[in-house]
Amino acid sequence: MIKRWGEKEVVRRTVTNLKMSAGLELLAKYGRLDCAYEQIILDFPDEFDDARLITKARENLIRSSSAP
Repeated sequence: MIKRWGEKEVVRRTVTNLKMSAGLELLAKYGRLDCAYEQIILDFPDEFDDARLITKARENLIRSSSAP
């Protein structure tokens, strides 16, 4: 995917997916949400100029941090 679309586009597509990704669930399980694409978007918002993407990233992190 990265080779086909580039890093930013892969991050955007993964985060905007309607379902929470298996990778995000795994990171949440092991307390490593700091490594999530969503966190990268929040750490570097100037690289991702879409406000909806930033909002979705924040929502995904909140939802995954409260998952059992």
